[in-house]
Amino acid sequence: MKTERKNEHYLALQQAFDAPWPGPVGELVTLEKGNIHLQIYPHDGARITSLKAFGSEVLRQWQPQRRAFQYGCFPMVPCQNLWQGDWGMRR
Repeated sequence: MKTERKNEHYLALQQAFDAPWPGPVGELVTLEKGNIHLQIYPHDGARITSLKAFGSEVLRQWQPQRRAFQYGCFPMVPCQNLWQGDWGMRR
């Protein structure tokens, strides 16, 4: 039973990873501070599509042959718990 569940999870993950993707969606937001440049597409799941530090690109860029999880990165931010935790207690 445990092995079957692991296989189901693995297959679901593989299907998601291999999903075709049209590329960045929505409006581009650019943040800059000194030699650091960040580009984010909020409507594409807050995908960070570019991070340049001192002129060098850090992230894998989108290309037509890339799949959904093969470029950029996503911030892992617990936004729902922030207001319910310590911050909610401080009034």
